[in-house]
Amino acid sequence: MAMCLQGLLFSTAECLKNPIDLVRLWLHEAERVYGDKLIDEKDQESFGRVLVATCKKHFDELGETLLFTKPNIYCHFAHGIGEPKYLPVSGWPSLNKLLAEALDTYNEVNAVMNLVLFEDAVSHICRISRILEAPRGNALLVGVGGSGKQSLSRLAAYISGLDVFQITLKKGYGIPDLKLDLASQYIKAAVKNTPTVFLMTDSQVAEEPFLVLINDFLASGEVPGLFQDDEVENILSSMRPQVKFLGLLDTRENCWKFFIDKVRRQLKIILCFSPVGSTLRVRARKFPAVVNCTAIDWFHEWPEDALVSVSGRFLEETEGIEPDVKVSISQFMSFVHESVNEMSKVYLATERRYNYTTPKTFLEQIKLYQNLLAKKRRELIAKIERLENGLMKLQSTASQVDDLKAKLAVQELELKHKNEDADKLIQVVGVETDKVSREKMIADEEELKVQVINTVRACQAPLTPRASCQWQQQGGRPARAASPGRGEREPGQPSPAPPSQASSWRGRGAGPGAVAEPRAQQAACVLGDRASAGPAARTVRMPWGTHGPSRGQRAPGRCLVGGRSCAGGHALWCSGRQGEGRHEPGCRHVLYLGQNVAEKQRACETDLAKAEPALIAAQEALDTLNKNNLTELKSFGSPPEAVVNVTAAVMILTAPGGRIPKDKSWKAAKIMMGKVDSFIDTLKKFDKEHIPEPCLKAFRPYQSDPTFDPEFIMSKSTAAAGLCSWCLNIVRFYEVYCDVAPKRQALEEANAELAEAQEKLSRIKNKIADLNANLATLTAEFEKATAEKIKCQQEADTTNRVIMLANRLVRGLASENVRWAESVQTFQEQGKTLCGDVLLISAFVSYVGYFTKKYRAELVDRHWVPYLNKLKVPIPVTPELDPLSLLTDDADVATWNNQGLPSDRMSTENATILCSTERWPLIVDAQLQGIKWIKNKYGQDLKAIRLGQRSYLDIIEQAVSEGHTLLIENIGETVEPVLDPLLGRNTIKKGKYIKIGDKEVEYHPHFRLILHTKYFNPHYKPEMQAQCTLINFLVTRDGLEDQLLAAVVAKERPDLEELKANLTKSQNEFKIFLKELEDSLLARLSAASGNFLGDTALVENLETTKRTAMEIEEKVREAKVTEVRINEARESYRPAAERASLLYFILNDLNKINPIYQFSLKAFNVVFEKAIQRTTPAEEVKQRVANLTDEITYSVFMYTARGLFERDKLIFLAQVAFQVLLMKKEVNPVELDFLLRFPFKASVASPVDFLQSQGWGGIKVLSDMDAFKNLDSDIEGSAKRWKKFVESEAPEKEVFPKEWKNKTALQKLCMMRCMRPDRMTYAVRNFVEEKMGSKFVEGRSVEFSKSYEESSPSTAIFFILSPGVDPLKDVEALGKKLGFTIDNEKLHNVSLGQGQEVVAENALDVAAVQGHWVILQNIHLVAKWLGTLDKKVERYSQGSHADYRVFMSAEPAPSPDAHIIPQGLLENAIKITNEPPTGMYANLHKALDLFTQDTLEMCSREIEFKCILFALCYFHAVVAERRKFGAQGWNRSYPFNNGDLTISINVLYNYLEANAKVPWDDLRYLFGEIMYGGHITDDWDRRLCRTYLQEYVRVEMLEGDMLLAPSFFIPPNLDYKGYHEYVDESLPPESPYLYGLHPNAEIGFLTVTSEKLFRTVLEMQPKESEAGAGTGVSREEKVKAGLDEILERLPEPFNMVEVMAKAAEKTPYVVVAFQECERMNILTTELRRSLKELNLGLKGELTITTDMEELSTALFYDNVPESWTNRAYPSLLGLGAWYADLLLRIRELEAWTTDFALPATVWLAGFFNPQSFLTAIMQSMARKNEWPLDKMCLSMEVTKKNREDMTAPPREGSYIHGLFMEGARWDIPSGVIADARLKELTPSMPVIFIRAIPVDRMDTKNVYECPVYKTRIRGPTYVWTFNLKTKEKPAKWILAAVALLLQV
Repeated sequence: MAMCLQGLLFSTAECLKNPIDLVRLWLHEAERVYGDKLIDEKDQESFGRVLVATCKKHFDELGETLLFTKPNIYCHFAHGIGEPKYLPVSGWPSLNKLLAEALDTYNEVNAVMNLVLFEDAVSHICRISRILEAPRGNALLVGVGGSGKQSLSRLAAYISGLDVFQITLKKGYGIPDLKLDLASQYIKAAVKNTPTVFLMTDSQVAEEPFLVLINDFLASGEVPGLFQDDEVENILSSMRPQVKFLGLLDTRENCWKFFIDKVRRQLKIILCFSPVGSTLRVRARKFPAVVNCTAIDWFHEWPEDALVSVSGRFLEETEGIEPDVKVSISQFMSFVHESVNEMSKVYLATERRYNYTTPKTFLEQIKLYQNLLAKKRRELIAKIERLENGLMKLQSTASQVDDLKAKLAVQELELKHKNEDADKLIQVVGVETDKVSREKMIADEEELKVQVINTVRACQAPLTPRASCQWQQQGGRPARAASPGRGEREPGQPSPAPPSQASSWRGRGAGPGAVAEPRAQQAACVLGDRASAGPAARTVRMPWGTHGPSRGQRAPGRCLVGGRSCAGGHALWCSGRQGEGRHEPGCRHVLYLGQNVAEKQRACETDLAKAEPALIAAQEALDTLNKNNLTELKSFGSPPEAVVNVTAAVMILTAPGGRIPKDKSWKAAKIMMGKVDSFIDTLKKFDKEHIPEPCLKAFRPYQSDPTFDPEFIMSKSTAAAGLCSWCLNIVRFYEVYCDVAPKRQALEEANAELAEAQEKLSRIKNKIADLNANLATLTAEFEKATAEKIKCQQEADTTNRVIMLANRLVRGLASENVRWAESVQTFQEQGKTLCGDVLLISAFVSYVGYFTKKYRAELVDRHWVPYLNKLKVPIPVTPELDPLSLLTDDADVATWNNQGLPSDRMSTENATILCSTERWPLIVDAQLQGIKWIKNKYGQDLKAIRLGQRSYLDIIEQAVSEGHTLLIENIGETVEPVLDPLLGRNTIKKGKYIKIGDKEVEYHPHFRLILHTKYFNPHYKPEMQAQCTLINFLVTRDGLEDQLLAAVVAKERPDLEELKANLTKSQNEFKIFLKELEDSLLARLSAASGNFLGDTALVENLETTKRTAMEIEEKVREAKVTEVRINEARESYRPAAERASLLYFILNDLNKINPIYQFSLKAFNVVFEKAIQRTTPAEEVKQRVANLTDEITYSVFMYTARGLFERDKLIFLAQVAFQVLLMKKEVNPVELDFLLRFPFKASVASPVDFLQSQGWGGIKVLSDMDAFKNLDSDIEGSAKRWKKFVESEAPEKEVFPKEWKNKTALQKLCMMRCMRPDRMTYAVRNFVEEKMGSKFVEGRSVEFSKSYEESSPSTAIFFILSPGVDPLKDVEALGKKLGFTIDNEKLHNVSLGQGQEVVAENALDVAAVQGHWVILQNIHLVAKWLGTLDKKVERYSQGSHADYRVFMSAEPAPSPDAHIIPQGLLENAIKITNEPPTGMYANLHKALDLFTQDTLEMCSREIEFKCILFALCYFHAVVAERRKFGAQGWNRSYPFNNGDLTISINVLYNYLEANAKVPWDDLRYLFGEIMYGGHITDDWDRRLCRTYLQEYVRVEMLEGDMLLAPSFFIPPNLDYKGYHEYVDESLPPESPYLYGLHPNAEIGFLTVTSEKLFRTVLEMQPKESEAGAGTGVSREEKVKAGLDEILERLPEPFNMVEVMAKAAEKTPYVVVAFQECERMNILTTELRRSLKELNLGLKGELTITTDMEELSTALFYDNVPESWTNRAYPSLLGLGAWYADLLLRIRELEAWTTDFALPATVWLAGFFNPQSFLTAIMQSMARKNEWPLDKMCLSMEVTKKNREDMTAPPREGSYIHGLFMEGARWDIPSGVIADARLKELTPSMPVIFIRAIPVDRMDTKNVYECPVYKTRIRGPTYVWTFNLKTKEKPAKWILAAVALLLQV
């Protein structure tokens, strides 16, 4: 109310101008405050009606139309953002425009939000804005993930001018971090004065304690421990001025209060929570402020118009689609989303699997559609262009062939003319050549001489006088070469190499083939009558240092002699006749001349080489001289003699004209060196080649002086040493130079001779040149003609070859031409339907991944395609479109299969979805088939991690930044919140980065994430499912069968399986290769440009490709033939694989019995392989397969049975037997269906006394079958024989009467089900033994040591606990034997609970490394830790010590919903059940085992103590074992345990010791009301317990003659061993008598057990819709038939107006009748409504909902639907009997309401509420007699009459009938309760007369207070207590659980 007023107070005068404005504002506020909280659509409608009614009542004059005009929305921005005035919006368009502008502005400054502002979204923005504008306005937004809660909150906050803050989760983020974040927001809001929104989502609640802080803030604003003391002081300081400004005292309290108030005003909290599951409900209860202190806005599913609007908005951007078609596409997308929503409900109801769709899923569908459409359109265009290009090339090839043929004819004619011209020219050239040859012959020999001389001269070019020894540089140093490689060396390098080396040429281009001198001329060689001129003539050189080639040798090079080439490096031109190979004498003379020149040259070079070092040394000596050291030398006053000698020698050598100075003294020397620079210059310019003889002669003495040595003189003077060295070396050079002079002269003469020869050669050359020019002209003309001829020939050949290639191409690609043309047409058609095809495919990829095969087909075929076909504007779509056809092809599928993907259809669909989805795929893969394929597919490019492993976040960051594919294995139902941004792909900085924890990681566009879970049936929240595409990779039966066949053949025939595997692989490779070849073909054709027909390589490649393709196709055909043969051989082993696959799926269904029964495919495969190894060998394959099948079945049974409770083993066996026989077609499905369902004709009386009515009804149904024709008449006709059979103790072992003994085993079971339902468990056991072998029913237990042998570090042992059993003793015993004990610290035994989790974790850590055993007891007590345990056990399953073992124990959950043990712990573990022994014998021994001889002797009153102790042991055994009799044992099941007995004995001891007399009453009270009674909640059960103790614990027992049971006396005073022996010897055989029950109780117990057996087996039958339980009738047909039958017989509801009009007065009886009619109307209306809805659903006119699916399932299983039982009365009947009973009740009511006269006898069971009728009897009597109602009771008198005998009602009270007695019978003659007759379980009671009497008149003597129940369930169906007469003690009937039942 206050919040409504707050909303009204937002208004101003501008807002409220007239009364209607105020009412509309009130309506708006009421809708916001109350309406937004409502969840249910019906509630919202009801609320709307309340508003309308209120307005009509109070504001009727204002007019309903004006009041309720839409939209009625008030907001603070109605007239523009930034003007906060609370005003109504004028309409949707204006509001949309305002918000669109706000969104644009927001996107300019924040991360872009692409929102579609449809009506619902706009409404939510206004609501959130209203909340934020309110004082202390905080919001709780409730809706599934992806509804837009966060986005709309951000926009609303922006409009209200608020900052938005969200916490950033990182690894280890906890309460301290949240407090820091909250504290910073407190400061920001209050101190910095920045209004802020604290936005928090479900995923950010990393720990539930986070909400404690949020709750505190919402409730009071104060969060304890948020600030440190110094921070508080700073806050108070900043608040003081503001507090003072308000005129308040600035006390700490005032300042802090002001701060908190300001925070609450400025800091708003928006919580975005999901309603899925119980989390929100629990949080609301635990944190009340989350609900109480927030305004709730419920985000419902987007309505249809919203879906259409959003998709329409996005499709506006999509090109290439007609606008009308876009509308239809939007409608289809909306329909898909809604149909999947409905199908998900059905999926949950039938398969118990949670599949969610959210708005985000819808948006992802649109995005996928747009991207996929664009991609497919590009691909299609590319395909068409490629094929058209190929076709165009082929067509152009064919059309070009004719043109090419015409061109070839012209070319051949031209070729003919060219040949003729060339022949004529050859003749002319021949004549001219002869002429030239004759002229050349004359000058041949002379020319040859000159040529040889010139050649030698050219080779010796460096030895010309000009070049031989250039010493003309300064100081006489040798000239440097211009550069290395030009024939001269660099200074400091070794002396020039001999001219024979390649680097010794002078002149340009020195090197092989270079011209030696400019004067060198070309030479021509005329050979015979042929001349070679121009380029044919080569200039060559002779090597240095050779004497020319000797006789018979050829110079290196190319020597054209007789038209042949000789080997070598240089050429030598020779004369001679053609064909001769010798040299002339003249030639030899000239060669000698050349050799002589060469020798002289070499000698000169050698000598000069000797002189050069001396010259260099002299130069180096001069280099040591400088002004300083010469000045120093000059400064010597009287130098040593050696120095004076040096200066004297210098004066001698430099004497001008050889005139030696007389004065060679030191003084003269100083004068010589007077000018140092000129002195040095003189030495450098010294003429070293012309030293006068007198100077040399005068120098000799110095030269021979030993002291005239540079090294010696160096010690005197550096300058003197340099001068000494110069003198010695310059003289040495001159001496060598003088030796070379004569040789130089001879060399000059030889050069002169060569110059003469050169001149002569020049003259001859001119003549030769003229001859060669003429010859060249003729030769060129000839060559041109020849070239033209050849060119023409080549062109003709090319044209001819192109024609051949074109023909080859056209012929070779003829089939492709046709196929490509068809493909182009197909693709063009596909282009027309592409938008529709991609639409269907996008829906398929987006939505169907988590559904199983059946639901996928139903969605596509029965929902989506029909909807597409009936759209107003049709969407073009390919008829019969396979969704996979556009996304994949045979080659892709073949590749996947080679990578390990199972080949069944569903696996292919899964792989296609995984490869096509744009969301992250999350594969549900309990059998690890998908993950195996993924790892093979991605190979080394895949990074695989598990959450929680070391450095996993670093690996994720690396993968994200480097663009790897990342696989996260084995995730649970939640992932760490730190990964939320990654899952949601919430990138930042324009998509370049993403936040992982507190790090910003670069987001690579190629990054791909794949999630995987091993959970069989995970429940992921909608938020998770919106971010991921769930893909159901669970194995299919066909797929598994193929895998197991491969496994068995691999073991049995490895050769065959290898061949098959290779063949399959090669066939898949063929498909891939064929596609590649086709692509290659098209690519080559496409790449060919211009006149590609001339490209031989291209055409040959195309031919090769085509040929390869044909070869592969042939291989494929051959492979198919081979495959058939292999498959024939493999098929012989299929029965074994088929059986194994069947068994696995039966195992998988066991969790329907108990969720603790979980088995993995991996574990199953191990059992399967071991079974193959154990199988008995056989010669014949057929026998071997039979042995395999049997051994596999038995091994799986033994593996499974040790983990099943006894009560479930027969269910498992029966299911296996029935399914095996169905598979082998050895049973009739109709008969099996009868056995399991047991349909019977209701209301049929049995004509024989040995069959109940229900049994006879079953016989009548059987008799309608051909196999049982006349069974009913035979039983009636031979009643005596059949009675003997039926009433035998074990009829299942007896022979059926007459010809019925020849019936099949199953047919006998069907008959037995009708006759003796109590013996069916034994009969089924016998049936299994007959069909499968006795070993299956022997009940052998597996030794624990055997189970241990099967365990491993990866296979734990899991003990399923039963009360009173300690299986871990076996572990300890085996551990002791194998050396694993607690004493040696190799066994860790941890009993979980009370903080033992850490101890357990440490034990596992140590054991995995060191190879210890770990026992984890009672893991069910630590529910929160089980996830951690699961991960730890899995982590250590690999890489641990070989001896490491884990043993776990847990109790099974009381109900499937309470099951908490993780699947991972169960499915791979070896499960073992240990149940306590059953029966009184075992239980009594077990009770005694709790004590010892010491216990018996501990009490001083030994006799009493022992006696009562034994009685209590018996009592304990009775109350525990009585539970097996169900409701007849105890109304409710109680957990009696050994502790009850041991504590009772302690109490007994204490009381006996403390009291002189035995306090019998006290003891009975303590035992019955406290120790055991403490468990008991039902009053009748408490009476039973009390009665037992009254019978067993009483004073008579001390006398020893008291019976505990028939024939079982209380034992005498014995010792401990004696008591055990007494039990062994004296206890009677097991029977209900031991518990005080009638033997019929066991029959009832066995009947209920067999009913449960068949019901469970029926529910475990495969749910294929094709055939209902194999009866040949489809499931839908069966349901439809049942539905029609019920509707046809269903009467119309009671017309209550007419009924009430008939009643003259409303007596209590009439009121009861009214109430019953109303209840019946409610029930029958629900029947009619639900059945009609289902009928429409089955016809396809309505979408099947969850309720409809549940109704269908109930009709199929002959169960009463839950929606009916909720409105009906308690009943245990099947649907058929229940409906017949319902019709009877209606008839009774119809009869009663005809005139409201009380029936002669009332059918009490026919009432919904029998108590109301019994109460009415009391009310009638009270009114009549004016008795107080509270002082009255009912008196019962059992008459001796039946219903038919009653003709009129009594004067007071009523006769009632229809009651049955259980546990006893009513003896009509004596009128008392009597023992029941055997096998008469519930005899009917006679008519009972009931009337009301005062309580004080009630007769309580000799009566049994008998409870009346509605059904056999008893307990909650209690009606009344009837006092029945008895001659026996009431205790007998109490122990026998005698009760009256209204329905049996």
